[in-house]
Amino acid sequence: MGPVNYFKDGFNILDFVVVGTGIFEAVIGVSILMCYFEDQTVDPFPCGSAVVGTDVSGLRLFRVLRVLRVHKVLRTFPHLLQQIDIMTVSASAVSSVVLLLCLVLVLFSILGMNLFGGLSIDPIDTMDSFHQSEMAYGAWVRAVLPGQSFLRTARVIEIDMNRTDTPYRIHLWGGDLVEDVNVSHVWAEASMSFLPSDAVSLSETIQSPLIIGLVPRNNFDSFLPSLVSTFSVITLTDWYR
Repeated sequence: MGPVNYFKDGFNILDFVVVGTGIFEAVIGVSILMCYFEDQTVDPFPCGSAVVGTDVSGLRLFRVLRVLRVHKVLRTFPHLLQQIDIMTVSASAVSSVVLLLCLVLVLFSILGMNLFGGLSIDPIDTMDSFHQSEMAYGAWVRAVLPGQSFLRTARVIEIDMNRTDTPYRIHLWGGDLVEDVNVSHVWAEASMSFLPSDAVSLSETIQSPLIIGLVPRNNFDSFLPSLVSTFSVITLTDWYR
């Protein structure tokens, strides 16, 4: 074939680069081993840099290029290569449909934020996959404030059980009110049947902020969780939650 004809093929160049870097890396590895055998007192960590003067670990990235050699093997099976070409053309034609589905997903995510944002509630006694209570430091909760007829989203920033009346301190999120407040107590039983509309009557009867539930993992409070929740509903993944 000759060197000139050999390098006319792009896959031959790919093979040359992959094999060449592999041989170079093997030579460096042998040199490092010789460094170990010649002087046992040499610190093993800088031994490699003492041999080559630089880090050659990046050459291992060229091993990933070996995956492209599969296409070279496929050229020996023309019918299989033809099927792959048909799939490639079909994928480009389906891209417009995928783009339309993504647009619908984004639209319904935004609609969910406007309709259900800040309204979903999980019970206080909800357990995670390790059977640990999710009502812990850093948990996102739903709270009701005196005189405010809507739910507020907050994050637990301190738990002190020595304060029996106000063991939890939360940081309110959203709106203009951003401050740390104490919570009078946790209404665990109410979160099972508490509705967002009940915040109106509850806010008129309490004297201090009150946690009434947790923010569920699938929620519509912001765009990213809303996008994930909408995708879960579309794919029927735990849609009942």
